[in-house]
Amino acid sequence: MKLKLPKTAGSTPGGHVINDALFNYGYRSSIEHTDGDQVVEMQLGGINDYPNLWPLNSRVNQQAGSRISRMKLSKPDGKTISMPDLKTEASKRDVWLVIAQTE
Repeated sequence: MKLKLPKTAGSTPGGHVINDALFNYGYRSSIEHTDGDQVVEMQLGGINDYPNLWPLNSRVNQQAGSRISRMKLSKPDGKTISMPDLKTEASKRDVWLVIAQTE
């Protein structure tokens, strides 16, 4: 299965949206060692809205975000592009990511 997502140039806002929504139900991210964050990372085109938010294991989430920020991606022409360069490119025109494989 391939997943096609729009890539935007913006930064990734915090997961306070889901943390705030769950607070009245007793959820405390610091106690549970979780980060309210996007399931499909915003760096990869995910949205910062409830259908894509969940409390994620803090250590795993932070390592993944850091790793994604340093990724090199394959372009259709066979060349590669770094995530920072892709963000710059996305600020100039529409860019779509096709996720063909994950670890």
